[in-house]
Amino acid sequence: MARITIPYAIADFIDLRERGFYYVDKTDYISKLEDYKAPVFLRPRRFGKSLLVSTLACYYDRTKAHRFEELFGDTWIGSHPTKEHNRYMIIRYDFSKMVMADNIGGLAQNFNDLNCSPVEIMVEHNRDLFGDFQFVNRGDAS
Repeated sequence: MARITIPYAIADFIDLRERGFYYVDKTDYISKLEDYKAPVFLRPRRFGKSLLVSTLACYYDRTKAHRFEELFGDTWIGSHPTKEHNRYMIIRYDFSKMVMADNIGGLAQNFNDLNCSPVEIMVEHNRDLFGDFQFVNRGDAS
Protein backbone atom coordinates (compact mmCIF):
# COMPACT_ATOMS: atom_id res chain seq x y z
CA MET A 1 0.00 0.00 0.00
CA ALA A 2 1.42 3.37 -1.05
CA ARG A 3 1.54 6.10 1.53
CA ILE A 4 0.59 9.63 0.63
CA THR A 5 2.12 12.45 2.61
CA ILE A 6 -0.06 15.55 2.61
CA PRO A 7 2.00 18.70 3.14
CA TYR A 8 1.09 21.32 5.69
CA ALA A 9 2.60 24.81 5.73
CA ILE A 10 4.98 24.07 2.87
CA ALA A 11 5.12 26.99 0.50
CA ASP A 12 8.20 26.01 -1.51
CA PHE A 13 7.36 24.29 -4.80
CA ILE A 14 10.79 22.69 -5.22
CA ASP A 15 10.77 21.35 -1.65
CA LEU A 16 7.28 19.94 -2.14
CA ARG A 17 8.24 18.19 -5.39
CA GLU A 18 11.61 16.89 -4.19
CA ARG A 19 10.14 15.39 -1.04
CA GLY A 20 7.35 13.66 -2.97
CA PHE A 21 4.46 15.23 -1.10
CA TYR A 22 0.91 14.93 -2.38
CA TYR A 23 0.40 17.69 -4.94
CA VAL A 24 -2.85 18.81 -6.54
CA ASP A 25 -1.86 19.95 -10.02
CA LYS A 26 -3.25 23.39 -10.75
CA THR A 27 -0.62 24.30 -13.31
CA ASP A 28 -3.26 24.59 -16.02
CA TYR A 29 -3.96 28.03 -14.54
CA ILE A 30 -0.48 29.25 -15.49
CA SER A 31 -1.38 29.68 -19.15
CA LYS A 32 -4.60 31.43 -18.14
CA LEU A 33 -2.70 33.81 -15.84
CA GLU A 34 -0.53 34.90 -18.76
CA ASP A 35 -3.63 36.50 -20.30
CA TYR A 36 -4.06 38.86 -17.31
CA LYS A 37 -2.13 42.11 -17.05
CA ALA A 38 -2.31 42.40 -13.25
CA PRO A 39 -3.73 39.35 -11.51
CA VAL A 40 -4.70 39.71 -7.87
CA PHE A 41 -4.85 36.71 -5.54
CA LEU A 42 -7.36 37.19 -2.76
CA ARG A 43 -7.64 34.12 -0.59
CA PRO A 44 -7.72 33.54 3.16
CA ARG A 45 -4.59 32.53 5.03
CA ARG A 46 -3.32 29.00 4.38
CA PHE A 47 -4.99 28.74 0.96
CA GLY A 48 -1.84 28.33 -1.13
CA LYS A 49 -0.94 31.85 -2.23
CA SER A 50 2.74 31.47 -1.32
CA LEU A 51 2.95 28.03 -2.95
CA LEU A 52 1.41 29.48 -6.11
CA VAL A 53 4.00 32.28 -6.18
CA SER A 54 6.76 29.71 -5.62
CA THR A 55 5.38 27.56 -8.45
CA LEU A 56 5.27 30.55 -10.80
CA ALA A 57 8.81 31.56 -9.83
CA CYS A 58 10.08 28.06 -10.68
CA TYR A 59 8.15 27.99 -13.94
CA TYR A 60 9.42 31.33 -15.22
CA ASP A 61 12.97 31.33 -13.77
CA ARG A 62 15.56 30.96 -16.52
CA THR A 63 17.99 29.38 -14.06
CA LYS A 64 15.55 26.50 -13.42
CA ALA A 65 15.25 25.53 -17.11
CA HIS A 66 17.51 22.49 -16.62
CA ARG A 67 15.04 21.17 -14.01
CA PHE A 68 11.83 21.77 -15.99
CA GLU A 69 11.17 18.09 -16.71
CA GLU A 70 11.99 17.07 -13.13
CA LEU A 71 9.74 19.71 -11.55
CA PHE A 72 6.91 19.97 -14.07
CA GLY A 73 7.16 16.83 -16.23
CA ASP A 74 4.12 15.08 -14.76
CA THR A 75 1.98 18.24 -14.52
CA TRP A 76 -0.43 19.78 -17.00
CA ILE A 77 1.95 22.64 -17.80
CA GLY A 78 4.77 20.14 -18.27
CA SER A 79 2.86 18.75 -21.25
CA HIS A 80 1.61 22.15 -22.40
CA PRO A 81 4.40 24.69 -21.69
CA THR A 82 3.87 28.27 -22.79
CA LYS A 83 6.41 30.33 -24.72
CA GLU A 84 7.23 32.17 -21.50
CA HIS A 85 8.51 29.25 -19.42
CA ASN A 86 12.05 29.63 -18.04
CA ARG A 87 12.61 32.98 -19.77
CA TYR A 88 12.98 35.47 -16.92
CA MET A 89 15.25 36.62 -14.14
CA ILE A 90 13.22 36.23 -10.95
CA ILE A 91 13.41 38.46 -7.88
CA ARG A 92 11.46 37.10 -4.89
CA TYR A 93 10.28 39.59 -2.28
CA ASP A 94 8.61 38.56 0.98
CA PHE A 95 7.07 41.60 2.60
CA SER A 96 5.68 39.50 5.43
CA LYS A 97 9.20 39.72 6.88
CA MET A 98 9.13 43.53 7.00
CA VAL A 99 9.89 44.72 10.52
CA MET A 100 8.50 48.02 11.77
CA ALA A 101 10.67 50.54 13.61
CA ASP A 102 10.29 53.42 16.05
CA ASN A 103 11.57 56.02 13.59
CA ILE A 104 11.86 56.65 9.85
CA GLY A 105 15.59 55.89 9.81
CA GLY A 106 15.02 52.47 11.36
CA LEU A 107 12.15 51.80 8.97
CA ALA A 108 14.33 52.74 5.98
CA GLN A 109 17.10 50.44 7.24
CA ASN A 110 14.66 47.55 7.67
CA PHE A 111 13.28 48.17 4.17
CA ASN A 112 16.80 48.19 2.70
CA ASP A 113 17.73 45.00 4.57
CA LEU A 114 14.63 43.26 3.23
CA ASN A 115 14.91 44.42 -0.37
CA CYS A 116 18.61 44.34 -1.20
CA SER A 117 19.15 40.64 -0.62
CA PRO A 118 16.63 39.36 -3.24
CA VAL A 119 18.22 41.53 -5.94
CA GLU A 120 21.71 40.38 -5.01
CA ILE A 121 20.54 36.73 -5.09
CA MET A 122 19.02 37.25 -8.56
CA VAL A 123 22.28 38.75 -9.85
CA GLU A 124 24.29 35.82 -8.45
CA HIS A 125 21.90 33.26 -9.98
CA ASN A 126 22.18 35.02 -13.33
CA ARG A 127 25.93 35.67 -13.20
CA ASP A 128 26.21 34.38 -16.78
CA LEU A 129 24.33 37.54 -17.86
CA PHE A 130 25.79 39.99 -15.33
CA GLY A 131 29.44 39.00 -15.74
CA ASP A 132 31.62 40.75 -13.17
CA PHE A 133 28.97 43.34 -12.24
CA GLN A 134 29.22 44.53 -8.64
CA PHE A 135 26.80 46.78 -6.76
CA VAL A 136 28.14 50.28 -6.16
CA ASN A 137 25.82 51.15 -3.25
CA ARG A 138 25.42 47.97 -1.22
CA GLY A 139 22.59 48.09 1.28
CA ASP A 140 20.65 50.87 -0.48
CA ALA A 141 17.47 49.47 -2.11
CA SER A 142 16.91 52.65 -4.13
